[in-house]
Formats: sequence, structure tokens, C-alpha cells
Amino acid sequence: MTAAISTPTKRKKETAHDHSAPADRRASDEISVMAGRLQMYGLAHCSTCQKAQAALQAAGWQVDFRDVAKAPLDGDEWQRMIAEFGEKLVNRASLTWRAMSDEERGGTPLQMLSAKPSLMKRPAIVESDQRLLGWTANVKRALGVAA
Repeated sequence: MTAAISTPTKRKKETAHDHSAPADRRASDEISVMAGRLQMYGLAHCSTCQKAQAALQAAGWQVDFRDVAKAPLDGDEWQRMIAEFGEKLVNRASLTWRAMSDEERGGTPLQMLSAKPSLMKRPAIVESDQRLLGWTANVKRALGVAA
């Protein structure tokens, strides 16, 4: 007895990349339903924040952006952010950190971030119960954005 070998048949599958579908329908397939609303903290001139905001909006997110240099957080807001994100909120790999004196580096995260908001790891994203730092593949995945 011989086994039948099955060859795949060429069936047309409708996917987000089905170029035979009308262009307006393809575009709506690629972007999921409105993803929701999130708060993003960063600096308006930061290229990473700009890329993150554009990608999130393209993925259907409504982004409430706060430039922490132009609209500084007060002490209570910084405390809440530090409590939510931990000490990783202080970007110790940044140019700002490298330019700081040992004395400045010895301050608490609240003191450092209040004095130098550009020291914040960015973007800092608050979405529902998620707290996400940076714009990495894991952050993109968590928010349903193509990496």
C-alpha cells in the first residue's frame, strides 16, 4: 500500500497583504481596531520619542504626549513615576548622565530628574496597567506595534 502524498493547492487567502483587495480595505486590515489611549512622557526633540509617537498613532493609539522639559513634572508626579518605573527611569547611559558631576550623580532619582528632566529614560509609556520604558522590540510588541 502506498501513502498518498498531498500537495498544497493554491488557494487564495485573504490576508492583510492581499494586494488584490481594494487599497482602502488593505489599509484598514493592516491597522487593527483603535488600540486605545496612552500617556507618553519624553522630550519633543527626542528622535526616539518622535518615532514612537508616530508608530503608535499609525497603529491606532491615541497618544497624549507630555514634554517633561516644556511641561515639567512636579515633585509628586516624579515620585509617582519613580514608584511606577523604579530607578530605571534614570537613564545612566545618557549624555546627560555622563556630563553630570559625581556630586550630582549622588542625588536621589527625584533630585536628579527634577533638576535634569532630560535624564529620564524615554519614552516612558503609561497604558492602563502597563508601564513601559524605551522603544524596544518588547515595548512595541506589548503595544501591538510592528517591530
